[in-house]
Amino acid sequence: LSNQNLNLYGATSRQEYIGSIQGATVPPEELDAFVEILLSFIKGQWTIDVTSWDVRMDGSKIKIRTRGFVPVAYRHDWSHLIYSLEDITEHDRMETSLRESEARYREIFSGAPIALWVEDWSPLKRMIDSLTAQGVVDLRAYFADRRDRIVHAYNLVEVVQASKASLQLYGAKDIPDYIGANRGDLALPEKLDAFVDILLGFIDGHWIVDIDSLDAKLDGSRMMIRMRGIVPPAHRHDWSRLICSLDDITERKRTDEALKSALEQTAFANRAMTDFLAHMSHELRTPLNAIIGFSDIMKHELLGAIGNQRYLDYANDINESGIHLLKIIGDILDLSKIESGKAELHEENVDVMKALGSCLTIVETRAQEAGVVFACDAAANVPALYADELKLKQIMINILSNAINFTPSGGTITTNVAHDSDSGFAIRISDTGIGMALEDIPKALAPFQQIDSAAKGRNRGTGLGLPLTKILVELHGGSLEIDSKLDYGTTVTVRFPAERIVENHSPGATI
Repeated sequence: LSNQNLNLYGATSRQEYIGSIQGATVPPEELDAFVEILLSFIKGQWTIDVTSWDVRMDGSKIKIRTRGFVPVAYRHDWSHLIYSLEDITEHDRMETSLRESEARYREIFSGAPIALWVEDWSPLKRMIDSLTAQGVVDLRAYFADRRDRIVHAYNLVEVVQASKASLQLYGAKDIPDYIGANRGDLALPEKLDAFVDILLGFIDGHWIVDIDSLDAKLDGSRMMIRMRGIVPPAHRHDWSRLICSLDDITERKRTDEALKSALEQTAFANRAMTDFLAHMSHELRTPLNAIIGFSDIMKHELLGAIGNQRYLDYANDINESGIHLLKIIGDILDLSKIESGKAELHEENVDVMKALGSCLTIVETRAQEAGVVFACDAAANVPALYADELKLKQIMINILSNAINFTPSGGTITTNVAHDSDSGFAIRISDTGIGMALEDIPKALAPFQQIDSAAKGRNRGTGLGLPLTKILVELHGGSLEIDSKLDYGTTVTVRFPAERIVENHSPGATI
């Protein structure tokens, strides 16, 4: 016995070791190993390699691997057996743990509720390397040229593992059953196309797969599959592992296609409606202008006295209604132009204060009739704004008209103009009107929408004013914000980006 043998068992001498393994003290496992060695000698097998449990001097168990042989000169009487002992307790524990871990992994993988696959593409890697060595440079063209090359390459992929959900997805009972129905010419052309895309991706070093393709079940029915997978870093040198999942997205694709079709039909219907409104608006403008013109003549009795006050009142109503209707038609035309992408900005340096003064003059009569007072708060030396002057005026008139419409008599409308090189140019119009609830603001900004509080206004309108204003502001790269509270009033802020501020421009007019 070597000292290492004695140390292995915790013995201090040969006699102590021998005394500890005599008779009934020998573990049953060691006796079983002894019988195994004895029977091999009887059969003339002189080399041994046996693993068994043994007991140390302190009573602890160890796993021992015994490897040895009987020299030729001693085989007639078995008088010498030369062997080595190795403590493999920890190694055995690790192997057991590894086997248990592998078993748990396979159980989890197999029972996973999603379709999981593990494939070995290394035979393909060897084929690609061989083609490259033969001088094939354009592999995409190589596979596009002949279908049989794709089929041959596809058949080289080995399915290492598949979850039960994977097999159920295809209606297969096991992996060979699946392979038998998905190899060679049985694979759909669309699936082979997807396979070539993945293969060329690997060749280019793309190790993540996310692809949709048509596939077939064992019963012949078709389904749309989404395949997502990865080649782990440790296997990228030889493509020996592709771990992937499959999803049956047939229904989702069908829904997406139906939704896409519905959206296209909706877009077509919207375009048709926009074109119709634009056409009808043009058709209505001509007779409306005549109505407005003639009613204006009658209203001011330019061709002589009408003679009956009621007729004069009717003429005034016709004139006001015509003007209001013309405004609505103008808004519809503007909206249809914007939605059809035909709206254009004719930009120039605009004196904002002068433009605002012009807008206030236009709505002044309406404000006086409504008993609403205007106030203006503007910073000194307001710079010019690079914008479309007509559209800028339309923006301010729409907001001012809205404020007048929803502000009771005795109320105030305040206009504030501010600018900053960082935050840009801001025009803020506040009123002390009826306001609206926070949840109603998005509705107020949607075309043809009305909120309940609008019924309290002087003119219910079409719901185009604010939405059109918002779009016109956004055409300038700006934004429109509304801050409102029921019974406390509304503040509409129009912001233009700082790059539209024209510095070193002559100061605007004061109001």
